[in-house]
Amino acid sequence: MNSKFNELTKQNRLKSAVLAAACVALIITTTSLKADFRPPVNIALIHANAGVTAVLSNTSEAGVFIATATGVVQTSLLGTCAENAS
Repeated sequence: MNSKFNELTKQNRLKSAVLAAACVALIITTTSLKADFRPPVNIALIHANAGVTAVLSNTSEAGVFIATATGVVQTSLLGTCAENAS
């Protein structure tokens, strides 16, 4: 009876040691790997003004229009840009 108890105790200690080693390996690998793989983000305000002309045109379908916008946009980071959108 005593030898069976010693054998079970050894097995439990072995299982505990393997579990502890697996936990340590998991902690080490997850701390080195982060979920955020994106590069650092530089955030800056963009100040802009625009002179845009928008035109709505009819279509054959009632209540549906085509919007066309043309103009110049001046931004603090990009400079002056021409806009032509439909």
